[in-house]
Amino acid sequence: MLRLTLHFGLSNQHSVEFQSGEVMIGRKPHCSIAIVDPRISGQHARLYLQGSDWIFEDLFSTNGSMIHRSGQRTVVAPGAPGRQKILTGDELLLGDADTPIVIRVDEAAAGETPSPARETVVAVRALKPTFELPPRVREDGAALRDLCQFMGEQARTSELADQFVGLFRFFQKRFSGDIWFYAALRDFPQGEFRKAFSRSSSGKEPADGAPPSLRERLLSEKQAILLKETRGAQQSEPAAASGVDSIMAAPLMDHAGKVFGLFLLSRRGREFDEADLALFAAAAAHAGSTFETIRLVDELKAAREQLSASNKTLLQDIAKSRSAPLLIGESPAIRKVLKASDAVAGSDSTVLIQGETGVGKEVLARHIHGRSARADRYFAAVNCGALTATLLESELFGHVKGAFTGATSNKKGYFSIANHGTLFLDEIGEIPLQLQVKLLRVLQEGEFWPVGADKPETCDVRILAATNRVLETEVKEGRFREDLYFRLNVFPIRVPPLRERQEDIPLLVNHLLERLRERHPNAPQKLTERAMACLCAFPWPGNIRQLSNELERACLLSGHSTHIDVDALSPEIAGEDDPDVVTVDGTGRETLKETMRRLEKGVIKRALDEHHNNKTATARALGISRQALLLKINMLGVD
Repeated sequence: MLRLTLHFGLSNQHSVEFQSGEVMIGRKPHCSIAIVDPRISGQHARLYLQGSDWIFEDLFSTNGSMIHRSGQRTVVAPGAPGRQKILTGDELLLGDADTPIVIRVDEAAAGETPSPARETVVAVRALKPTFELPPRVREDGAALRDLCQFMGEQARTSELADQFVGLFRFFQKRFSGDIWFYAALRDFPQGEFRKAFSRSSSGKEPADGAPPSLRERLLSEKQAILLKETRGAQQSEPAAASGVDSIMAAPLMDHAGKVFGLFLLSRRGREFDEADLALFAAAAAHAGSTFETIRLVDELKAAREQLSASNKTLLQDIAKSRSAPLLIGESPAIRKVLKASDAVAGSDSTVLIQGETGVGKEVLARHIHGRSARADRYFAAVNCGALTATLLESELFGHVKGAFTGATSNKKGYFSIANHGTLFLDEIGEIPLQLQVKLLRVLQEGEFWPVGADKPETCDVRILAATNRVLETEVKEGRFREDLYFRLNVFPIRVPPLRERQEDIPLLVNHLLERLRERHPNAPQKLTERAMACLCAFPWPGNIRQLSNELERACLLSGHSTHIDVDALSPEIAGEDDPDVVTVDGTGRETLKETMRRLEKGVIKRALDEHHNNKTATARALGISRQALLLKINMLGVD
């Protein structure tokens, strides 16, 4: 007895048994196995018994047939020359070679009772909707009216539960009989489809879920399909008595064409047709678009709420920063700086901030921006000395795609990013000469050319520049353009070094300790009197930056102590004996020459550390030539 198992339809295994005679396979209803699918010919192939062997023959089908045996596929030639003996375990592959309809050949177990039906009809229909509605739908005004009404109602709700209920009501209205609607959405992290909604018009819900074979077809073909299966029906039985399950299935796709869900609509006792499939496919396509829109709207709402919360926090921080002084100190020197910065803050004048490394030039620039009319706008800071000429030009002015190797997309420069805001150009004295001309044009005309662009862009940016160089000297030596210097030097402000306002050190120490406790909650809260005296007496060649680094180091060395004492400070700051110090008459006091030697050695050591042992940069920062620095290193024995 021949048993054929169809791997196509509502589940994985549907067996049909034949004891003798001829088995016709094709799309026409009179075939023993009717598969109404565009890939299958009217009379596609046949199986017949020859002696004790079953023979397979392709009947000149349009898309051909193959036999899958022992891991290999063999094309069956049409007609008598291609007849093949069928063995148990063979798979007949009919139609499309990529997604064929699979019929497995099995043999009934010994002693098994054969089916009472001499021939069994199994009809599986797989129809896809066309782009044009069938004439019956186009001429059915009620159907089109119901469809338009359904789409309008779905567009007015943003709740998925209401969307599912609306779909079921539309299907219930258009498709009579006992229908069952099942919807599943994909849980993308797990890659599985999970039930989202199911309901039947009779109130009885069959087992949930769509078979794996159907899901695979929907994922691969991405089109609505109509399936009809008749099981256990003899050819002589009427269709109404055969227990027909008719199913329409459709994938839900996002705007990128990715399947994120599926619909399943089944009806028993009455078959769906092509007109039903067209309405179902239209409703499913509209639902997929609506669901995707709802998802995007939900994401936008969540992003807007997050952005609103972040914006609220940012505005609070801005308000707090405006009220809190950024420049700490009460000395006459710092009061003079504060008076000058407050005077220029309300204008759009260019400010040139001068001062040694570490005095807080960027802090002053942010102080000016925070008290200006552009305080709510963007503040961008660029270190002109940290980039090469090519990179700096791209960072400042941006570039267009293809301007140079690696420019794979357009990029906005800081002049575009800081439009209507403030741009802080740190280390302006380091900017190459070829870029100084372009920077001058921006300052004068308010326009610039992105790298590789064919037209200029305009901007409204306030410039705050800073340098630790003496630009007048740079101009005389030809390293800085005179016209750019005059354009930048509209309102110069000099930030005094820490040694010129040592009375501010206690205030700065308390402020810096408070900031350190934000990162290190167990950091000490204050210094002992001896430690504070050492800090106030030190000249601080590295200024506030050096003071901040020293305090962080001292906090870590102090452990869980509540105070920082002298033993946690660096030796040169604590005033401990140096091996290179020579004392006079055993008093422990240094001569002036020895004190200067020790201080000079310490300054050079720290400068080398800050510039990562780059002697050229160190010499520039110290205001001496590189040759002079090398001589001092050798003379003082700097390691």
